[in-house]
Amino acid sequence: MEQWEELFAAIHARLERAVTTGDFTPVLEPGVLEEARRLAELASSDRANMEIAHIGGWLHWARYHGAADDRDLNTAIDAFTRCFIAGVDDVPDELLPVLAKQAVPVG
Repeated sequence: MEQWEELFAAIHARLERAVTTGDFTPVLEPGVLEEARRLAELASSDRANMEIAHIGGWLHWARYHGAADDRDLNTAIDAFTRCFIAGVDDVPDELLPVLAKQAVPVG
């Protein structure tokens, strides 16, 4: 297993715990943002980049729900916009109007 896949699996496991329990502590723990940053640096293919953008969006979306930090919301929107443009359907419904607006800038 490549290093990016290990980091991806670790972040995915954190998200699973947060979603299934409703406790966002796993995505707010110290070090999780460093894991996400390292994961983004290790992306080496288009498929990996999109998977990383997708899980990064979900990570920051969950962090936003756990701590209401606008930086996490903005990072989630940026990541999900890339996914939305690429045709990935699994994005938060609440963000669809924002993503559509981001994807097609006006003026």
